Amino acid sequence: MEVPDYLNVFRALRAWYDGVFRTDRMAAWIAFGEILGFYRQVDDTAREHEWSLKLSQTPEAEEEQAPSRVEEALEDAQARLAECEKHSKDPAHIVVSLSPVIETLVRRMWPEESGGSGKRADAISGILHVRLRSDDLSDRTFASLALTLYKCFRNPSLHDFERFRCSIEEANCFLWGVKTLLLYTKRQRQ
Repeated sequence: MEVPDYLNVFRALRAWYDGVFRTDRMAAWIAFGEILGFYRQVDDTAREHEWSLKLSQTPEAEEEQAPSRVEEALEDAQARLAECEKHSKDPAHIVVSLSPVIETLVRRMWPEESGGSGKRADAISGILHVRLRSDDLSDRTFASLALTLYKCFRNPSLHDFERFRCSIEEANCFLWGVKTLLLYTKRQRQ
């Protein structure tokens, strides 16, 4: 049986199409991959540069406002603690309300290690454990005090809120410990 002439032409065109365009298509995909690889490398370079910066990219006004919030919280806690002493009330609620300040001060002390505010609390504990082995005495002192306050006050107050109790003296100890941490962060900024 004889194949019609137009089928041979079609087969010839198909062979030409498969040969030429298949290699062109492959070249197009390779070029596309190269372009994506280039942009990925540029993105990685920018990310590494951003991660290497000591301070976050937040506006300066926000950065300056952060210390005053901690100081205001400390002043408020001290006033409420004095009121608790007068009326013989349980000061546990003061410790509960002030305990997140520890994480804030750790992030402020070592912003390059904490990675911002989205980090989990166990990462903060990890940073403190690493800093306990630091060669710098002020880093070790800060980490030791922060870890003590973190384990003795912050964890029990947040994880076992119903049963958490503390005396006026313990609340004063916690308050003075947080003030000391704030002093270290201020000293580190200078």
